[in-house]
Amino acid sequence: MSEIIGEPIPEPMELYIRIVDGQPVDHPILGDNLRHALGIDTNNLPPEFARFVRFENTVTPRIYEVVQVRYEWDGGVVKDVFYTRPMNEQERQIRRAECYAAPHPEGYVFNEELARWVPSVDLSGSTPDVIA
Repeated sequence: MSEIIGEPIPEPMELYIRIVDGQPVDHPILGDNLRHALGIDTNNLPPEFARFVRFENTVTPRIYEVVQVRYEWDGGVVKDVFYTRPMNEQERQIRRAECYAAPHPEGYVFNEELARWVPSVDLSGSTPDVIA
């Protein structure tokens, strides 16, 4: 599992998140919604809420990986942390089925390791020149 943290999203979003037993739960809430719907004073937050900073995903998964996000404390605020995890067997089967169904040139074969169609080594043609 690899963790990569990107840059905060440029537009200033005032977000908060609910805290239970010291840990973030649910999803971030807009400051206006928190003030109007729940009557929370965001300048004097109760311990059940914390400021939240949204980050963009900058993680690029490998072929058989999935990007996930979790909310983690960073000092006094909670933020997005993106990481990858290996696909389980069912997810791998779905990925392969999607690749098999994708259009591909005639004579290509599916490479399981790369999860993509590649030219068949059995295709006719001349052997490339090799310089020793």
